[in-house]
Amino acid sequence: MTIRRFLILGLTLWMPAINGAAQSTGEDGYAPLLEALEHVLLAGEADAYLSLLSPEADRNAAGRFANLRMPASVDRVTLTPRFQLPIDDRPAGSGHQVTLEVFFESGTRGRLETWQIDIVRDDENAAWRIQDQSYLDSIAGLHHLGLTPTKQFAPNNLVVVSEDLSLTLIDGAVFVAETDVGVTGLVLLGTGVMRFAPQPEPERGQVRIFSGNDTLNTEFEAAFVRVNPEAFRSRISTGMLVEDTVDSETYLEARAIFDEFIPLSFTLDLSDVSDRVWSLNPPVGDFLAEVRTKRHGTLTYVQSTQQPEDISLYERETNRIISLYPSARKRATQGRYYGEDDAVSLDVLDYDVSASFEPLGSTQQNPRATPELIGCHIVGTTRLALRVKGLPIAGAIFIPWPNQNPGIVIHASYGNGCKVNDKPLEIPVIKEIDPNAINTLPGSFAGRFKFDSQFSSKSGESR
Repeated sequence: MTIRRFLILGLTLWMPAINGAAQSTGEDGYAPLLEALEHVLLAGEADAYLSLLSPEADRNAAGRFANLRMPASVDRVTLTPRFQLPIDDRPAGSGHQVTLEVFFESGTRGRLETWQIDIVRDDENAAWRIQDQSYLDSIAGLHHLGLTPTKQFAPNNLVVVSEDLSLTLIDGAVFVAETDVGVTGLVLLGTGVMRFAPQPEPERGQVRIFSGNDTLNTEFEAAFVRVNPEAFRSRISTGMLVEDTVDSETYLEARAIFDEFIPLSFTLDLSDVSDRVWSLNPPVGDFLAEVRTKRHGTLTYVQSTQQPEDISLYERETNRIISLYPSARKRATQGRYYGEDDAVSLDVLDYDVSASFEPLGSTQQNPRATPELIGCHIVGTTRLALRVKGLPIAGAIFIPWPNQNPGIVIHASYGNGCKVNDKPLEIPVIKEIDPNAINTLPGSFAGRFKFDSQFSSKSGESR
């Protein structure tokens, strides 16, 4: 359940082929500008951001952007350029539109934002400056989790529950991982019993094949649990937890188990910008337990509300599925027969992607080192047909006309208005309507589409 970073475009439309060139960043000499921007963000000085602007930049807009996007206190900032496009109305090599990933770390909390900045320079010997900037997207609520080293609990038949599952810790120790809103992780050590009793008859048969009985009852010696902090008290019998003196050796044993399992679920892959593991809180209805049993090895139980078959039990080492079925709530709402796409809010009906890559060169630290790619020039076309259930939240139309390279994109998102490329769409106010004037499609459309006779002579011009 490691989550890769992505942006979603959800709408009901047909997008024609998009022709364009995107260059993965070799930073093309603007690394000093990004380094200066990192220092400004780390210092949290919005006014200092204005010192990075070009003379033609809108300083009021830049000031508003800096005040809104720059955190007051941050421990570490990492800027990662992902893509760059040439700015069309500038000489070659004098302007780029750069897509940046900006990762902020404050203690054990993190936030990932995606920005787009236009950078310019007067000539190849001049310094790069920021001409414009915009915010695209963000992922907040990231946590670098760890067991609380000052807390250890003694269980008194502690019970951890989920649908058709119970973990009872008879004796041992319990450690917790906390966020600012509560407990989201536990490690159980000691003598315990795992009980898994699926309600559907076919699943009981699967458990019988695996364990020899309709109900799986097995002893465990350690367990790792992830839960939403808001659901913690409904999943764990907290009244059975008694705070105890922390034993350093037991804590180290528990931390080793935590470190083994924490990267495997509810994480965001940020390995290219941070050496830490960054986790998200599970949704309220989600639950995960990694149970190290004496007889069956590590068994993984998952309840994931976004899946039509939202309860699963499988062997961690082999990924062998022991049981997979919908919860009682899912069975009540979706019935016995359902399609896996019924709960999907966004559906890709058709797509066509073609691309070519031209390496920009490579670098090598020494003759024995593995060469590293500096960057590449990417040229391609993309066509998407999407369908979304409910209210459309975003839309885009690419227009490869009139003779603009690579054309223009008209896009809109719910609550943010409509733009042409990165500029707000200006709608002219017509005070008087001329009943004899008709604005129609380009004349070339008449050869491809059938017009009614009253419009056939008017296509391509105003009348």
